[in-house]
Amino acid sequence: MAVGKADKNARGFHNLEVGSLISFLYKYNADEDKIIDENPILIEINDIAKAQFQQLEVFNNTTTKLITYKKVLPSIQVSAYETSLPVEVHQERINIA
Repeated sequence: MAVGKADKNARGFHNLEVGSLISFLYKYNADEDKIIDENPILIEINDIAKAQFQQLEVFNNTTTKLITYKKVLPSIQVSAYETSLPVEVHQERINIA
């Protein structure tokens, strides 16, 4: 189980129900097998199909990695800008442009 950190809008992630799916789309370097920028170019909540469509159709000219996490336990909110979000990786997809 991983723990994500949401510094910009912790309340939005804190309020998600256990079992919620959170998809992050990142620019990706397939040759080095690493994410280029830690800031996602897309975040989608509870809609894997929409996230996959965005990856394959909207960002089709960019090599990307889509990681979908599942919230497995209630989160612990430290402040309005910090929360611990216990998640597990639900799915990963790489699209090479």
